[in-house]
Amino acid sequence: MKTTNQNDVLTERITYLKSRQAHELQLLKQQYDITLNNLKPINLIKSTFQEFKSSKELKSNLINGAVGIGTNFLLSKVMFLSPKNPLKNILYNGIRYVANNFTRKNQKTLPQ
Repeated sequence: MKTTNQNDVLTERITYLKSRQAHELQLLKQQYDITLNNLKPINLIKSTFQEFKSSKELKSNLINGAVGIGTNFLLSKVMFLSPKNPLKNILYNGIRYVANNFTRKNQKTLPQ
């Protein structure tokens, strides 16, 4: 009688483990599909833009860089790209230095 009882317990255990294995396989397949979907190039680009929208520090760094580049571009256009006159060159470098320091000091007050 003990063998019949042990066989029944063993059969129930095997049935339970097979059911658990099928359930875990289904969960694994679902996770695979989710991972595959997230790794598509368009979804990677979308998630990057979502992170960019939510990151204040990244926006601030981008604005500061754009202001610095814009300031240097405008100053170089005003001074005709390469001043040949030494006085203009000194003036150009002085204005550029002041503008860079101004943007560096006031980067916390720039819009975010």
